[in-house]
Amino acid sequence: MGQFRHYLNLTYNETLNILNFISLLTIFFIAVWMSIDVIARSVFNNPLPGTAELVKSLLPAIVFLSLAYTLKNERHVRVDILIDRIPEKTQILIDILAFSLGFFCFAFVTYFSIEPAWQGWLVREYEGVQLKVPVYPVRFITVIGAGLFSVEFMLKIIDRIIALFKSDGGSPQ
Repeated sequence: MGQFRHYLNLTYNETLNILNFISLLTIFFIAVWMSIDVIARSVFNNPLPGTAELVKSLLPAIVFLSLAYTLKNERHVRVDILIDRIPEKTQILIDILAFSLGFFCFAFVTYFSIEPAWQGWLVREYEGVQLKVPVYPVRFITVIGAGLFSVEFMLKIIDRIIALFKSDGGSPQ
């Protein structure tokens, strides 16, 4: 069982790393595309077709593919100046509350994004006139990213509950 848990954890961590890397590549791609578009518009008076549609459809990929990775590595914004002045047990309870709110919010996002993603897949939803940009892959990216973010929130809740028991001097039973 320990070996399975190790490989599951390793696979989960690698998945988050890969999705975050794809998010970074997407940022780089958009930056290069927009730079070429600006140069083409300024120098040749001929912008790249579909730039607005392409950027608009890729922005959710940037956000949702990196959310769980950011939370796992605790690289999110946190107001430490206030948190550091609160007793440890209260900090843990605040974390549990915040992570629970995050879990429920993104579990709802995941749930309510499944149907539009599936419908987009069935009709092969595209956007744009000059450049037809497929929208349905990004809809699935939203489902996957929000789902993994929910999973990460749940893992954080479990970690903080364990920390709460340890701060009491007891052990979870």
